[in-house]
Amino acid sequence: MITGEKSGSSEYIVSDAGVNNPTVRPILDILEMARLNGNLATLNLPAILESTRTYPGRQQGGYISVLNGRASGRNQPSSAPVKDTAMLEVIRQNTVIMAALKSRLDKPIESKVALHGRGGLYDVMDEDAQLKNNANL
Repeated sequence: MITGEKSGSSEYIVSDAGVNNPTVRPILDILEMARLNGNLATLNLPAILESTRTYPGRQQGGYISVLNGRASGRNQPSSAPVKDTAMLEVIRQNTVIMAALKSRLDKPIESKVALHGRGGLYDVMDEDAQLKNNANL
């Protein structure tokens, strides 16, 4: 429902479902705070919503640089030096492990499956059947 205090103005009335919706409520709170402070007419809602938006797993501002502190691109400034030596060590170890994994995955990984004989598929299926039979005793 849209209604107004005087002709030409309008107000929006939100139902209980909207007020109780946890994704709508923060917007209503912003609007109500602006109304109570007397600056609803000059409120820049898109700017406020953008400043309150959070992205899980991301930090605001700056660029990500490589471990030597130099930016990866010419136009990207380097980030502030990191003082967390434990995190730097984890990143260093991760880099070494990922390089080794990439090197190993560049070569084919061979896999052989035998049907008959010791350790073959039928042998393993027989062992499984024996285990099931023994469990039922």
